[in-house]
Amino acid sequence: MDPTCLALDALSFVHEFNEANPSRNRRSLVSQAISEPSRSTSINSMFVDAECCNSGHTVWGLVLRNSIGETIFSACKREDITVEPLLAEALGVRWTLQVATNQER
Repeated sequence: MDPTCLALDALSFVHEFNEANPSRNRRSLVSQAISEPSRSTSINSMFVDAECCNSGHTVWGLVLRNSIGETIFSACKREDITVEPLLAEALGVRWTLQVATNQER
């Protein structure tokens, strides 16, 4: 499978999901670019994790690493929603694709 086609298909599903699920009470995104990737360095790895807190929050973390394993971007996000762990992970993947796409621009 072509990774570019796979990412574009996933992004299409993200947009469709977003249109069907309006925004809720969200907190602002906290992110920090750790270093700027050079044009010759490609991003090979995206890591995302979710946590469902007893306090009624869901939290995500994201780390992007280049082909030699250096962290080039990290971000975290917290929303005032309570969801099941499986949905939290799916929402984390959606958020990760949105953040990665925005970094490309």
